Amino acid sequence: MDYRFSRHARRRSPRRRSRTPPRSDVAERISKALVRFGRYRDHRPEGLMVSSEGGFLLENLMESWAAYEGYSKKEVLDAARLHMFHEDGHSLRFEITQTSRDTMIKVKPR
Repeated sequence: MDYRFSRHARRRSPRRRSRTPPRSDVAERISKALVRFGRYRDHRPEGLMVSSEGGFLLENLMESWAAYEGYSKKEVLDAARLHMFHEDGHSLRFEITQTSRDTMIKVKPR
């Protein structure tokens, strides 16, 4: 029997593509999600507690969204730090502060 034409034979494409996006795309995706969560109530995942100023605790973010998406605390913080400033390079997009128990990420108004 010729296995090349068998229905059990693997089909291999000449080019294999990774389904994992580049890290810079992941950081941008995380950053955009953080902005949505801080600014728009309708876009928040269930269980995320956001202050009236647009701030939330990292641990709460991990429990309600980031861990489910497969992101680590380091990836979330790195993304917030990488995209901390608006395109003008001067005005803050995120404010990151350490509290006694956790890290607070605050999304600043546009």
